[in-house]
Amino acid sequence: SLFVMSACQKEEVSKNEVMLTFNTRSDVADAKSDATTDVESMQELRVIMVNQDGTIIGNKNKPIATDQTQETFNFQAPVKNGNESFTFFAIANESSIVPNNLSWIKQSTGTLFANSINERKTTQIGNDAVFDFSRHIPQTKIWEVSYSEIKESGGNLSITKQLEYVTGKISVHFVNQTNEQQTISNIRILGITPNTKGYLFAQNSNDYVQSDLTGDNVNVIHFDVMDDASDDVTLSAPSNENASPSDSVEYYTYPVDEGNISSPTLPTLHATWNGKNYTLPLEGFTELKRN
Repeated sequence: SLFVMSACQKEEVSKNEVMLTFNTRSDVADAKSDATTDVESMQELRVIMVNQDGTIIGNKNKPIATDQTQETFNFQAPVKNGNESFTFFAIANESSIVPNNLSWIKQSTGTLFANSINERKTTQIGNDAVFDFSRHIPQTKIWEVSYSEIKESGGNLSITKQLEYVTGKISVHFVNQTNEQQTISNIRILGITPNTKGYLFAQNSNDYVQSDLTGDNVNVIHFDVMDDASDDVTLSAPSNENASPSDSVEYYTYPVDEGNISSPTLPTLHATWNGKNYTLPLEGFTELKRN
């Protein structure tokens, strides 16, 4: 009888709740507008909770409504010895990840990661081509929570997170300060090579992956790659309601560093207005980080 009682009490597992709230609207405002373009919107959000031994404790995916500002996920954190730590992977717009072969993202609860947690943290994405702007830009975040943090919260830890875009953004903003409608065309930046690869999650040190673009004109940022977009901007004539009509063009690339920037020549913005090419050197530009 004593032996049976001992066997029944072999292991006691306590459970504690972690509630995660995510901001589903961007906190990256355009220089002249708070508007978020469609490709920057969050369509779906997946959160994976992993124990320190690589066991997936929870894997949940939720659609995000257009007007939604927050989404909440709840996880139970099983604690056996009080020394546990848990890793959370948050990934938005996973269908836009290229190449789209990251099967570990959809692994079931209770299974082990096919590779180690550290390998997942350094996952690279990209397919040797410029970013596909017909896709919603993936957003990600990765962090750890210790059992001591959960315990200090009384067993109900509440966390709020803001995800980061895997790309950086170049936005050129035009303001019409004349008295007539104006058109600017052939907008481009010479001297910056867009990056074709990046990391799925931000890296603590070097967050750049060397570009594989080769051939002619690779060090040019073209603003006519967006769906239904051209490199022309037409600004209406000023009116009583809008004294200075404005518009902008955007470009997204995986993070770039000094290796993507022509030297010693400065990167230069070019645009054609009234049949004449105008230029603007971009001084002090040495990198473009994610988000």
